[in-house]
Amino acid sequence: MQIHALTSLRLIKPKMVALCKEEAIRELALLLDKAGKLKSLAAFLKDVFRREKEYPTGIGRGIAIPHARSAAVKESCLAVGKCRRLDWSGTGDELVELVMLLAVPKTVEKEHLLILKELAELLVEEKFTERLLKACTREEIYRLFKEGYPDGGEVR
Repeated sequence: MQIHALTSLRLIKPKMVALCKEEAIRELALLLDKAGKLKSLAAFLKDVFRREKEYPTGIGRGIAIPHARSAAVKESCLAVGKCRRLDWSGTGDELVELVMLLAVPKTVEKEHLLILKELAELLVEEKFTERLLKACTREEIYRLFKEGYPDGGEVR
């Protein structure tokens, strides 16, 4: 699976207006809804916020991957947004500026875990992450996901 296949230019927002974690999640979920990826925006948001309450999804280095398996999702997809530095943990200890909202249908548990694993493998590459954090346009962000690892490899 290739991560870029889960997203598209219309699911990338390089200049989000969100002022908090909840607004960032809503802003990206709205992109998914407008693209026809969700059966119900409200139901999906409920599932994402429930998951986020269990354990915040900040992964360090200014990145968060809020996610949910939900009956409100039609097909697996990924919305990506860049925002001003937001307090993701609620304690001020973790500031996030890149948010990747992953939506997966409730029926595909293995795919959900595989996508999260592949994202983690991709984001552990410092050069890739640095380039992603510096990218300013949706085209740049999409191209980085499409290219895969900066050493020319590809997410498997």
